[in-house]
Amino acid sequence: VAFLLSDAASFVNGAVVPVDGGRAATGPDPEEA
Repeated sequence: VAFLLSDAASFVNGAVVPVDGGRAATGPDPEEA
């Protein structure tokens, strides 16, 4: 979250950035299937 508040994140425009610790990148949750 701190990155999104920094000047280095100025190029992130209208992007949906999930703040879930990387869980979205691992694929679907087996418990939800």
